[in-house]
Order: sequence, then C-alpha cells, then structure tokens
Amino acid sequence: MYKIGDFCFNLCTNLTDITLPKHLCYVGNNILSVNIEENKYVHVVEVEGSTFNSNSFIFNANGVSPENFLVIFNVKGDSITFANCDFSSLDGYANRVIWNMPDVNTIRSEVNTIYGSILAPKAYITVEKSTIQGQIIVKNLNGPLAIEWVPFDGCLPVDSPTDIIDPVIEPDSDPENEQLNSEPESEPEEYDLNGQCSSDNPLGVVSNFGAFTFGDFTGMGSDVQGRVGCKGKLSVTGYAINQEVYGSGNNNRYRCNEGPLKDDFQYAIVAGTLSIQNSGVSNGGIIYTDNDDDVVDYIKNNVINDGCKYHKDSSIVDFFDKQENNMIELSKKLSKLKDTDSATKMGKSLIVRISEDKFFHVIEIDGSKYNVDTFNFISNKIHPDNFVVIFNIKGQVMNFSGCEYGSMKGYGHRVIWNMPDVQVLTMGGVRPYGTILAPQAVVRADNGNLQGQLIAKSFEGTFQIDWVKFTGCLPYEVPEESDSEDSPIEEPPVFV
Repeated sequence: MYKIGDFCFNLCTNLTDITLPKHLCYVGNNILSVNIEENKYVHVVEVEGSTFNSNSFIFNANGVSPENFLVIFNVKGDSITFANCDFSSLDGYANRVIWNMPDVNTIRSEVNTIYGSILAPKAYITVEKSTIQGQIIVKNLNGPLAIEWVPFDGCLPVDSPTDIIDPVIEPDSDPENEQLNSEPESEPEEYDLNGQCSSDNPLGVVSNFGAFTFGDFTGMGSDVQGRVGCKGKLSVTGYAINQEVYGSGNNNRYRCNEGPLKDDFQYAIVAGTLSIQNSGVSNGGIIYTDNDDDVVDYIKNNVINDGCKYHKDSSIVDFFDKQENNMIELSKKLSKLKDTDSATKMGKSLIVRISEDKFFHVIEIDGSKYNVDTFNFISNKIHPDNFVVIFNIKGQVMNFSGCEYGSMKGYGHRVIWNMPDVQVLTMGGVRPYGTILAPQAVVRADNGNLQGQLIAKSFEGTFQIDWVKFTGCLPYEVPEESDSEDSPIEEPPVFV
C-alpha cells in the first residue's frame, strides 16, 4: 500500500514522462506563450527552472472550456524563481493547471499571484507577499503566502493508487500540541561530539569581550554593550561601554566587589591608548598600556568609586599579541572545515536549513561575490543548544548591506561568521546575527547593529554591538590563560 508521501513523489515522476508536444508553447525574448488546442486534452509545457526568466506570460484558451483541457508545466532542474512576470491571463483556469517539479529543491516567488497547483515534494519554497490560486505540495514553506482554495479538479494521465494509507496523526507530531500536552521541556542535554569539541569556551579570554581589536577602535554615537579590548588606540565619543553585560537598566550595574561582577572578569576596557569623551563605562575597571591623556576626569572617578581598578600596565601588550595569534590560528582551522550542504544559494537569495542529524553546519561563502538581498534561516524547530552554524567566508573582502537577517533572531549565540583572510569588512544599515571572527580585517560599520561579538584588526563607525556572547563549542581549542600571579589579566582576575 502507498503512503501519501510516496504517492506524491511517484506522481511527480510519472508526469515528467509525458511526451511534450513541441508546438504547444513558444519561448522567445523572455516571452512564454501557451495556446490551448480544441482537439487536445493534455497540454504539456516543459520549462527549464534554472533559466526561467519570462517577463511576459500569455495564456490563450482560444474559447475552449477549462473542463476540456489540462495544462502541466514540467519544470526541470533543481530551482525556479517566479519574478517580474504577470500570470493573470491564467485567471479562471488555475483549477486545470499543475506546476510539476519533481527535482526542484528551491522555489522562490516574488510575483503577486501564481495560478495553478504546485507539486514539488522535495522543494523548500520562499515567498515575498505572494498569493497562490491552487494547492501547494512542498517539503517546506517560508514566508507570507496567501493560499486561495482552488483545488485541482482535472484528470491526470497517470494511474493513481486506490489504497493510499490515511495518515495517523499522533499527538506528539505537532510541536504546538506537544508543548501543551506534555510535561515541561527539560533543558537540552549537552551534545555528544565524541571528542570533537574540547572546550565550551572556544574563544578563551576573548569570550569576555563584546568587541576585541588588534589595532585601533574608533566609535561614536553608539555603544558596545559588552567589554572592549583594543591593542591600539581606543577612541570613543558619545559612547557607552559595558553597560548591558548583565542586562539593561540601572539595576544591572555593579561595583567590582558585589553581585555577579565580583566573580567575573573585572575589566570593562583593556586597551593601549585611551581617548574617551562624553561617554560612559560600567561594570568594571580600565587597564591600558600607553597613556590616558584624553580621558575626561569623571570616567576615572566613576571607575574608582565603583571599587574597580584604573591603571596602566605596559606588559599587557604581550596579552594582546597572544590573543591575536590565538584568533588567527582558530580562524584558519575553522576555514578548513568541510561544507555540510546546509545552505542553498539561488540568485540573490540564501537559505540556511538546520538538520537534526548535524551539530556543525558549515556554509562556505565567497565574500567577493556576496550580494544577498534575501536571507532565510530555517531552524526546523531544533533547539539552538543542539547546533552551531559556521559561515566560512573566502577571499579578502566582505560586505553586509541591503539584506534583512531577522530570521536568525534568537540564534546569534550559536553562529560564527569566520573570515580568516578578509582584509576589509564593511557593514551598513543591517543587523547581522552571530559573532564575527575576522582577525585581519579593517572594519567600517555605520547605521546598524551586530547581534554578536566582533573580533577584528580594527573598527571604525557608529555600529552598535549588542552583548550576544557565542556560547557554542567548536572543534578546536584556544589555549587557556595562565593563572600566574605575574599576569595582569587573569581569568577571572583576583581583585585586591
């Protein structure tokens, strides 16, 4: 006996075997014209999905009643995009049309209305405010799609089994029912990586910082919600640092000998030269290597009044050198991880899908060609504690702009954008989610927000960096810091 899923796959395949009448359609100059003939019932139109770019669609029924014909669009290839085309000449005939896509994995729709039923049992479909007049049979659906009830009522030229098994819907197969009817969900167990991951704190001491640069850090009119490490000159104006490392609001600001800060990393700023004007620093002390001639007096006074350290120590240059080597080495190792086929690129659309059979999802991207304007992150309801996503960016340049990454909201703490060779990273008007590991990159970022940590060569701009700490584990270990009393930066430091 058949199961419904098996039947859909078989039907899809069988429809593609129907012989194509060559004179049915004409494609030229991006025009697709379909003509109905009175003496034919089945009209089959073969379409190459990957090159489908019609901007004009003409459907001529030629006065033939829809009860007397059937149209099957057999879409070849693994992808198709509906865009820049008006299919309204099919209005009134959708009940006799099937878009058959046996091998298509990705469908994207940017048109107002698609007419006809879509039979694509392997496909992930992404839509942008579209409507379909018909039925839709796909693997996965993402986006604002209105599905009008126009059932296909034609007669297909393939046999259908009469012994299809009706599905038995178990209560726990519905995630919403599962939450309502089952016991409260326990915390996810730690993922067993069979020794692949040796550290839950893979960035070492750098994990304590919202931003960490091995050159200069220049910020204005914004904030880093976590700590800032800067080997060169830290220059900020109209800026806030480390105010929300324990949450927002004044109730989450602490002295160095109280609350969670007492046993935590006690420096808000670790830097070379300091220039701090019209700004605020909270939840920790300040240590620097060179000079603080351009720091307003109240910054130092506030730090000391909070029982925290404010002092100079030239030896922390070695601390920065060590962290830079560690981050460069980690970035290079991560770049050698094999792509796990977790993403689909189609035109300017990138779709990431999380699989329950994988912990690490590695996605390789050519930074010089990255021009995505649509980004879809599909978690498939897998708890974020059970996966890590690593975007391995190739090349020397990368640009985040003109794209909305909101589908990654809530997952930034499990994502790393790894950029081992990137020399120039620009961000503007966007909100990426995840930690950026770009130890050799000069970063210029304005009018946006990073939901993650930033590790780079240098930074300049008005970009806000929220405190979203990477909490996943990686298959490589960063050397732990020495507990020697000679080290000015201890983890956690002993406050005296």
